[in-house]
Amino acid sequence: YPKGLQTLSSKLLKSLLICLPLLGAGCGFTPMYGEDREAAGQLQLIKIATIPDRRGQVLRNHLLDLLTPKGPPKRSAYTLETTLDIHTRDIGIRRDETANRKQVTVKATVALKDSTTFKTLHERTITTFNSYTLTAHDYFATEVGEEAAIHEALRLTAQKIKLDISAFLLHAHP
Repeated sequence: YPKGLQTLSSKLLKSLLICLPLLGAGCGFTPMYGEDREAAGQLQLIKIATIPDRRGQVLRNHLLDLLTPKGPPKRSAYTLETTLDIHTRDIGIRRDETANRKQVTVKATVALKDSTTFKTLHERTITTFNSYTLTAHDYFATEVGEEAAIHEALRLTAQKIKLDISAFLLHAHP
C-alpha cells in the first residue's frame, strides 16, 4: 500500500475501534448473565429463610453464596422462602428390566416476600433435572453418583433462582 493510504487506513481503523463500544452503549444492550450492579444491590437485601433437611441446607448455602456474598443483610427488604422436593425415577432400562440410569428431579418453589408487609411479591417453581448411572456391582459408586447428581442439581437450581429473582427485581423496580 502507498504510505498515504496506509496512514488513512490506520486512522480509520483506530476511529472505528474507538466508536464501536459507543455504538453498543446506545442500543440498550445489557448482558443477560453478567453482573448487574443494580440487581446485585437488590439481591443483597434478601434474607434467605431456612430450608428444612440437609439438602435444603445445601440449597440455602448456594443461595447465600450467590445472592448475598457479603453476608446476610442488616436490614432486609425481602424474604425468600423456599420449599424443596427431590425425586428420582428410572430412565435407562436393561433387557432384564432393571434400571441402569436414574434421573433426579429437583423442584424448588420460591416465594419472594416483602419483609415489612409479608406480602408475596413473586412466586415461581424452578425445576432442574440431572441423572446418574447405576452400577450393577458397586453399591458405593451408585450412592456417590446419586449424591453428586443431587448436589449438582441443587447448585443449578440456586443459579436458576438467582436469575429468576434478578429478572423480577429489575422489571419490578426499573
